[in-house]
Amino acid sequence: MIIFGTRGVTSTKETGPFNCPSCGDQRAYNRKSVRRFFTLYFIPLIPLDQLGEYIECITCKQQYTDEVLAYDPIAQAQQLQADVGASLKRVLAIVMMADGEVDDAQIATACQGYEQVLGLAIDEHEMHSELRSVQDGASELAAESSRLREQLNETGKQAVMQAAIAVALADGPVEGAERTFLGNLARELKVPLNEVQTLIRSATVA
Repeated sequence: MIIFGTRGVTSTKETGPFNCPSCGDQRAYNRKSVRRFFTLYFIPLIPLDQLGEYIECITCKQQYTDEVLAYDPIAQAQQLQADVGASLKRVLAIVMMADGEVDDAQIATACQGYEQVLGLAIDEHEMHSELRSVQDGASELAAESSRLREQLNETGKQAVMQAAIAVALADGPVEGAERTFLGNLARELKVPLNEVQTLIRSATVA
């Protein structure tokens, strides 16, 4: 009896370095190719169609598509920092404008808060420019705080809340529109309101 059929055969086409998302560091990879072969007595003899290719980390054996070779964790981190910075500036500007007046103390506090959250300095001219670009505080606050919620962990969200509270307190007690905006920010960031009250009390005492 003649036994024939087909089966997939995997081979390594190339190797090289890449940033493995699973390992969190640079590793070596194999590019694997899977091709269907005609078999006779279970021995692959005739190559048929190619079934696919994938990238495999030599260390952890995790498999990826070709896109992983373009993965750059440093560039990704820089982009994340830029995105968070843009949203944070807008949120702080909106909180400053909540009561219709902005003074120098609030701008200086906003710059300090930005640096505390991101570890990067920002000058007052840049914050003035951000204030001028605010169009619709309520809707922009919802959009930007929603982005921050997706990009930050719990510690980061609380740091944003602390910065916003400090800005609101810089020109006096938190009242009216400022309190409303801080409440909306807390809801969007999913920071419990009791934590917000604690942060306000702590900032007031300090």
